[in-house]
Amino acid sequence: MNDHSPEEPAPLQFTLGGMFVLVAVVALLLGLLLPAINAAREAGRRSQCINNLKMIGIAMHNYHDCHRALPLGYTPDEQMRPRSSWRIAVFPFMESSDIYDRYHHYEPWNSRSNMQVGNFPNRAYQCPSEPACGVNTSYVAVLGPRTAWPAPKASQFQEYTRGTVNTILIPEMSESGIHWMEPRDLQFDVMEFKIFAPSPLRSSSGRGSRQALSSAHPGGAQAVFADAHVEFLSAEISSDVLREMFLIGKGEDEAGDDE
Repeated sequence: MNDHSPEEPAPLQFTLGGMFVLVAVVALLLGLLLPAINAAREAGRRSQCINNLKMIGIAMHNYHDCHRALPLGYTPDEQMRPRSSWRIAVFPFMESSDIYDRYHHYEPWNSRSNMQVGNFPNRAYQCPSEPACGVNTSYVAVLGPRTAWPAPKASQFQEYTRGTVNTILIPEMSESGIHWMEPRDLQFDVMEFKIFAPSPLRSSSGRGSRQALSSAHPGGAQAVFADAHVEFLSAEISSDVLREMFLIGKGEDEAGDDE
């Protein structure tokens, strides 16, 4: 009687061509998955950016309720030079009173004592989509007459005849080069009314050193409005429309046109 033992399965063997096919399939799958993963990550970072701006907008309203006006764009020293930023002034309304209490308000923002307070990144003022932000801010004011920041004066919401819902309070500016404590922002009379942002054809905003709104978000930048809502502004927005969104009311020449 013959013993019949079961045949052992032959070991799997990959030919060189099969390995190439396997590598190609894996590469194809990764090529399909990576954009989706990156998009999901950007959505999360963009959501955090919205939360940052929303927190700033609510803090501005709480400040206004307490002081009957928004903070100054900058607090001047005896020679009317910028000494302290609005970013410091609103800290008590952003659950950051510890930083506010340790800040030396009657010293320059970059004094030795103040740099001990601010020589570290502040996530409340930084967009998480912006790489290597360091100690710089991603959120700026736009200073100038008829804006929400008529430095060295302060504005009040009742002056916003165009409506708080239509007036930009704080927009994004990536690669600003502005320390988050520094009393420096965009100037209405010299800035470009454009939005520089990454596009499908380039990974950077292309802003360079221009004085303009910009972000690390594809297709546009975010801004908090005077009613505290946050809106995504398309990079395709016209310069005239963007310019008007920073004005709180009509000028004398415009007022005369309505008479």
